[in-house]
Amino acid sequence: MTEPWGVQVSYCTGVARRVLLRTTVAHLLRTFFNSPDEHIDEFERQLRESSRSVQAIHSWIKGLPQKSGQQILGIIRTILNTLKPTGLDPTGKYLCVAWPFDGDTTRCLKVPLGGRNSWVKILEDSHDTATFAYITMECLEAKHVQCKAAREARHEDICLLETTVTRAVRDRPDPWSLKHEEVYFFAKLDSSFWVKVQREHKDGPASLVEMMPLDNLSHDLRQWFRSQEKQQQGRLRECPKARDESETVYVSSARRNH
Repeated sequence: MTEPWGVQVSYCTGVARRVLLRTTVAHLLRTFFNSPDEHIDEFERQLRESSRSVQAIHSWIKGLPQKSGQQILGIIRTILNTLKPTGLDPTGKYLCVAWPFDGDTTRCLKVPLGGRNSWVKILEDSHDTATFAYITMECLEAKHVQCKAAREARHEDICLLETTVTRAVRDRPDPWSLKHEEVYFFAKLDSSFWVKVQREHKDGPASLVEMMPLDNLSHDLRQWFRSQEKQQQGRLRECPKARDESETVYVSSARRNH
């Protein structure tokens, strides 16, 4: 549960945020199991305690009475299996986001790709990452996106993603950081997702703005981008925040930045 594969989507603002799977389980635990239980209470507390390692939590579960330990493992499986169909749907036209409320844990919102949501293609499963997406009532904010009344929320828009990235290939020992106007890509199963860095201030998080499809570029530019993909130069991947040489970024579409 140490992978950053959870994706929270704020009902209020439409901001999405990558979180660890342990955070996802902690947030949804009481949605799937709402009866009083001291072991479940302690399990939730340990998940939320960031200094508590997953190995330590696993050892604690193994030390419980067999019935309680199996119950906790069953809840984890149920949560992750419920969220497994979320993310990009097989047609590539929608992002499915679980709506785990009102006693129904199987409902999903289908957010169409395109326009301000075109960046969502970065959430496609790959060898590096997966997506377990769900709506949260927490008011997630980012630069230029502030809290608004829930009645004003536009559920067809997910305006940006807050995540953490690092170089996929570390072939140089020198310090690394994202620089303004540089281009990078994320490797997907059958394609690549290219972004351009927008960074006006060195101290703040960088924005990664989705670039146009390579097929829309000139032949020479396409050839250059393809060569970069083959050499793995400029490849990024998402990672936990504690990772060395990682940076918090905001991913969005070009349309949002106009």
